[in-house]
Amino acid sequence: MARKVVFFLIIEAVGRGELMFRLPELLSRNGILILTGVPRGPQEICFDGNSFMANLVRYNQTVTGTVNASRENFQMGLNYLRMFKEKFPETASGIITGRYTLDNWQEAFDKKAPNEIKAVIEFE
Repeated sequence: MARKVVFFLIIEAVGRGELMFRLPELLSRNGILILTGVPRGPQEICFDGNSFMANLVRYNQTVTGTVNASRENFQMGLNYLRMFKEKFPETASGIITGRYTLDNWQEAFDKKAPNEIKAVIEFE
């Protein structure tokens, strides 16, 4: 029997309602679904709302929406990160506890030690 692939974090950026309501099925326990896409116009969707809600609660999953920031906001965030790294270099470098390539992305989600904070998957 094939193992169902699940993800801790899914970022939806398409803005399709019928897709959004299917994505929680792919979340792991404690998984997070972030919605950034904005649908165009109304669309009725038929789905099992009770199972949707029950699974979010049972598996402690989170669904949230966020507005994409402008280029200025991203630049401001990078500037703050640079200032933080200059002021606290050891703390900043200690936040990322693992780096993985896209080919070995699954290792980033394997069981980790309690002191591991952030895994980064690097894209070429």
